[in-house]
Amino acid sequence: MLDTTQIDPGTPGGSLLRTYEARRLAREEAVRCRHPRIGGLMLALQREPGTISAFRSGAEGEALVAERLRRACGPDVQLLFNRSLGAGRRDGDIDVLAVTPTGVHVIDVKKYARATVRVRRTGGLISFVTEQLMVNGRDQTRLLASVKRQEDAVRDALSTLPWSDVVPLHLALCFVGSDLPLFAKQVQGVAVLGAKGLAKRLNSVGSLGPTLRASMTRHLAVQLPVA
Repeated sequence: MLDTTQIDPGTPGGSLLRTYEARRLAREEAVRCRHPRIGGLMLALQREPGTISAFRSGAEGEALVAERLRRACGPDVQLLFNRSLGAGRRDGDIDVLAVTPTGVHVIDVKKYARATVRVRRTGGLISFVTEQLMVNGRDQTRLLASVKRQEDAVRDALSTLPWSDVVPLHLALCFVGSDLPLFAKQVQGVAVLGAKGLAKRLNSVGSLGPTLRASMTRHLAVQLPVA
C-alpha cells in the first residue's frame, strides 16, 4: 500500500457538479423573478434544459467511473480525481489521474448513454492511415484535443522530477453507457475503453516500484491540485 498521507484525492465530477448547481440556481432564480406567482409550478413542470442537465450527467459519469475503479483496482493503483491543469492553464481539468506500476494514466470520462463508439481507419499500406473517433456515426475526433491538453499539463508537472523521462504516460477516453468497439480500441494513441477495461489496464503489471509511485503521486497532487 502506498503512503499517500495528506494527499487530497479530489471529488469525482466536482467541477461539473459545481457548474451544474450554479446554473440550476441561476435558472430557478430567473424563472421565479419573471413569474413570481407561478414560477415554482413552471419549474416543477418544465424539463431542465440540456445545457444545464449535461453538467449533472457528466458529474454522474465521473462518479460512476471513480466508484468502479475504486472497487476493481488493486492497492498498487493510486487514483486522483478532478485535477486542475496547473499554473497558467485554465482550459478544462483532468477527470482521473492514476499512478500505477506501468506509469501515469490520464483519463477523460465521457458519459454518452446508448451511444455507439467506433474507431475508423482509412488509408492503406502505401497511403497515410487516418484515424477518427466516431460516435453514433459522427466524427468526434475533436474529443482527443482535450486529452492531449491534459497530457501536456501532466508532462509539464512531471518534468520537474529528475527521473521523469523514465515514467511512461498513457492516455485514455473512458466511455460510460456506450457500445464500445470489440477491436481497434485505440485512436491516435488514446485508448478507448469502458470502466471495466480501464481497470484491467490500470492493474497491469509494470516496473515502477512503490517508492517511485508514492513520490509521483504526492508530486502530481501538489502540481495539479483539485480543480
